[in-house]
Amino acid sequence: MGPDITIRPAQKTDAPCICELLQQIDRFHQSFDRLQIRQGEPTLMDQIKIENAIAGEENIVYVAAEGKDDVIGYVRMSIDETNGNRIFVPLRIITVHDLIVAKERRCNGIGAALMKTVDRIAHETNAQRIRLEYYAENQTARRFYETLGYRQLRHTVVYDLPDRADNHTA
Repeated sequence: MGPDITIRPAQKTDAPCICELLQQIDRFHQSFDRLQIRQGEPTLMDQIKIENAIAGEENIVYVAAEGKDDVIGYVRMSIDETNGNRIFVPLRIITVHDLIVAKERRCNGIGAALMKTVDRIAHETNAQRIRLEYYAENQTARRFYETLGYRQLRHTVVYDLPDRADNHTA
């Protein structure tokens, strides 16, 4: 990561750049999940949703910026409180919903710097765990998170209903 790259809280004005990053990752994830990952250009509604995520209280959003305004990475997280039951104890968990680094800037420590920010937020909010998901086929993500000390805890399985899956693969 270069000296002119900073990790900072996202601002509403970052939304168009974040939308571009989301489009890059959508294209990448298409091969993993054609049923659920959408296609196409970002819409005005996408930008509004990002602006609302930045301004709202449910999400914590940070960007990696080169210079003042060139957003080259993004992380969106939330703080979740789980309810205890007879099996599980209550936990405060940071859930990472999105971590994206511009394709041409990957493998330069930007993703690790964004995840250090997640770790810092977890410590500041007294969270006991950081949780995230990635596609099982995404071996690059698996290796990245393993180098940061993450471990696989659960497996998620899906079954796409044939008559419904065909309607979404246009």
